[in-house]
Amino acid sequence: METVIQNTITNHKIMLDQHCKAIVGNQEMLARMIHEFVREVRYLSVKEIMKIIKDEQRFRWLNNENMIPNYGTVKFDMLCCVDLPQLNGANKRIYLNVEIQNNIHPGYSLVTRGIAYVLRILTT
Repeated sequence: METVIQNTITNHKIMLDQHCKAIVGNQEMLARMIHEFVREVRYLSVKEIMKIIKDEQRFRWLNNENMIPNYGTVKFDMLCCVDLPQLNGANKRIYLNVEIQNNIHPGYSLVTRGIAYVLRILTT
């Protein structure tokens, strides 16, 4: 019975994680996050950012797995890059990594974890 309970809990966590990734990866949700958190495009509307996300030349999902020999593999929840127009007519490429957390107090520093993830992205 203990095994059945543990498997049910594990499957529930996996399903919850997949649903959260689907919500965050939704074009409108992603456009809203970019609008709110990327200072360089605050002048664009959410609808304009959604058009950019739909453009395969300007938006790309990236490999969400990073493996360093003798260190290990990291799987990012959501990793993409987007070329965003600037007011001066140039484009700025933004790399966006969104990590879903199911515990606001995981027992380690989220800032330190964020820095580690950025460093892993830079090694790819």
